[in-house]
This record gives sequence, structure tokens and C-alpha cells, in this order.
Amino acid sequence: VWLTFWEAHRTLDKLVRWGVVSSSNCCFGCGQEESIDHLFFSCPFTARVWNHFLGLCGFRRRPRGWREESVWCISRLKGNGFKSWITKLMLAAVLYHCWQERNNRLFN
Repeated sequence: VWLTFWEAHRTLDKLVRWGVVSSSNCCFGCGQEESIDHLFFSCPFTARVWNHFLGLCGFRRRPRGWREESVWCISRLKGNGFKSWITKLMLAAVLYHCWQERNNRLFN
């Protein structure tokens, strides 16, 4: 979660800029460039994951983009109530799942 909030993941757009890889195409096959914003919110694959988990937590909204979502999440992470804990767990689980699936598709 920390890596995502600080946009510190080694996404393909960064690796291309650093000369490590030659292509930054999203591994989920949507044809877009992989970036933090795209990978976690704009990609059709991850948008479906977000929508599923948001629905399970009772939220009826669509993910918008990293900046908007981080503000939305932070506003719901305050406190120690049940809904706050569920939101924290959901956020961590979705970010982890999307990053792991991305790595599985790239490296396995």
C-alpha cells in the first residue's frame, strides 16, 4: 500500500524511461501504457476487481483515478470502526491482488 501511495512501484512506464525494458504496454492486454494510475484504476481488468470489492463493501461507485481514489480512501481510513477496518483491508487486498496478477502475467 505504501508503494502505491508514494507511486513507487516499478511500473513499465518507469522501466522504459530508465532503459530497463523496451515496451510499456499493459500486461492485461488492453493496449494502454502501464502506469500507477492505469494499472490500479484505468485498466479494464483492475476496474472489474475494484468494482467487485467496492460492491462487497457496500460502496456504489466507480474508481476514477489514482489521485481521486487516494483522497477517497484516506477519508475512509480514519477511525477504528468496522467500516473503516473493512475499507483498509479491501484497499490492501485489491492493490496486492492487482500487483501480484500483473507480476504473474509478466514473469510466469
